[in-house]
Amino acid sequence: MLFNEKNRKNTNQGAMRVFRNSKYRYLFWILLLILLCISLFYYKFSFVGIYSNDIPILTTCTFSKTFNYSMNERESINCQLSNKESGNFFCEQDGLWNRRKQIYHIQRQRNEMKTKNNLFFSTNYEPTFHCSFERRFGAIGDGGKWICDSYRFDTKSTCLIYSFGSNNDFTFEIDLKDSLPNCDIHTFDLNKYECPDQICTFHQLKLGNGIDKHTKTLGMIMDELDHAKYELDILKIDIEGGEYSVFPSMFNDKIYPRQIQVEIHHKNVKATHELFDLFAENGYVIFHKEPNLLNTKIFEFALLRLNQQFFNLTNHDTCN
Repeated sequence: MLFNEKNRKNTNQGAMRVFRNSKYRYLFWILLLILLCISLFYYKFSFVGIYSNDIPILTTCTFSKTFNYSMNERESINCQLSNKESGNFFCEQDGLWNRRKQIYHIQRQRNEMKTKNNLFFSTNYEPTFHCSFERRFGAIGDGGKWICDSYRFDTKSTCLIYSFGSNNDFTFEIDLKDSLPNCDIHTFDLNKYECPDQICTFHQLKLGNGIDKHTKTLGMIMDELDHAKYELDILKIDIEGGEYSVFPSMFNDKIYPRQIQVEIHHKNVKATHELFDLFAENGYVIFHKEPNLLNTKIFEFALLRLNQQFFNLTNHDTCN
């Protein structure tokens, strides 16, 4: 017994001498830091897994058709104003709709801070509109986009979606097709890729102003695909800075997608303010904003088009 106590004491003293050695002490802290990083990494991806496609209850969830109001229901809740000013997209009481309008005008006035540093999008262009049932489609991180009240497209006789900029990531299209099987999805990229079976149709081309070499405007593309007669419901654009040349020609051609999901790369203050002014002039409100964690000059924006009457705030537009 005495021998064991003596050995234990010698062992403890030896361990203390090793720990006092600066070389071993640094090694100890390095190993502890590595273990901490591994633990955080495991925790992060275990948590992310909750939202992955491995959990069918989330990815295959569909909204009840009770959200799709009939004409009688529209009349009973007195939603003529929201129905008119949203182009039949929303149906809610006039008082709530007028509150949305007031919030839009308040936030719109605050949205241009004239910041000139790398934090431009952190102080400019916050959402001006709220969608009660917005949902993110696609991969976590880069590639996923937010859609406003996607269930509203369920009852449309035709549903058309364009996705520009693939980089061989089709998680956005796969998620949309799962939720909106009636939608016709077309994906475009300068490089050659292949859409998953029965998900989308792939086109190898470059979206632009139609003047620069090898570029086509959105109007040219819709004409070639015989889609000019249809409403473009969702337009997703992720073309690494090329977005600045796309929208002027698109609006000149009188093409107004119901929703726009776009990754915007801040070039300079003047150009970025002009782009957002162009959105507002053509009836678009911002309903979601998401940062790119790898680059503070890049943000994801989701926009929804409303009728021009929405932007006319009068003294009668009170929140009852």
